[in-house]
Amino acid sequence: MTPSGTSLLGLVKHLANTEYNWFSETFGRETEPLHFDDDDPDADLRPEPHETTADLVAFYADGAARRAPGCGAGADRRAHRRPPGPA
Repeated sequence: MTPSGTSLLGLVKHLANTEYNWFSETFGRETEPLHFDDDDPDADLRPEPHETTADLVAFYADGAARRAPGCGAGADRRAHRRPPGPA
């Protein structure tokens, strides 16, 4: 954790919320309520006591499944993954 209170798990939570929201809107998918709070702009950067690492990583994976049309839960994401190296 840094002096600002940021942690790696907090960054995972933030990226999960941001990517889940963006890809859901872009591909017209419904979303569940996200961790954004108008009264607390850092709420999505701070894991709550009831949120486990497994919960937040699973939420991030769900957002990742929304990146490409047809990549739902249980889909073989290897088909959509680009190999490392120059494009």
